[in-house]
Amino acid sequence: LRCRGHQCLSTHLSVRQDKRELLIIGVLLRGNGRGMQDGREVEFGPGDLTFADTTRPYLATLEGDYEALFLRVPLEIWLRRVGPTEQITARAVPGSTYVGGLVFNFFCQLIPGIGAMEPAMADRLAEVSLTLVSTLADSFSQDACRSSGRTSLLRRAKTLIEENLHDPSLNPEKV
Repeated sequence: LRCRGHQCLSTHLSVRQDKRELLIIGVLLRGNGRGMQDGREVEFGPGDLTFADTTRPYLATLEGDYEALFLRVPLEIWLRRVGPTEQITARAVPGSTYVGGLVFNFFCQLIPGIGAMEPAMADRLAEVSLTLVSTLADSFSQDACRSSGRTSLLRRAKTLIEENLHDPSLNPEKV
């Protein structure tokens, strides 16, 4: 996306046109911005990566002329594979860090050619992308990761139970 500065305010999922629950990963190529979600505010610049969860209110402000990539991960997939988003929203991973720079460069190379790839290759690269982004999420705080690991396990167990309520043989051992 190349655009002049603007503000994006999401107050509720129902205002989204497609009504999909997403984790949005912003990769800022040029310009500066600020974001707010979950009681935190973050400033970010070129090379930085940020996160927003579309199921909760958020505000993003991009200033002046900017260029950014926005990756959309279905929230259901993120929650099942990584865990809750509360610890990662309104935070920035600087592109100047080793892992941040690695992911930033990966996306800068990936995005321009994704439309020309065979679907099987695009699917594999989507898996790699999710692994890289979840590694970024781990970098925020080891303490947050420990507590979110338990929350993640609980959330996965609840999802498994909900998806298999029709199974009369479902029991704690299976969960």
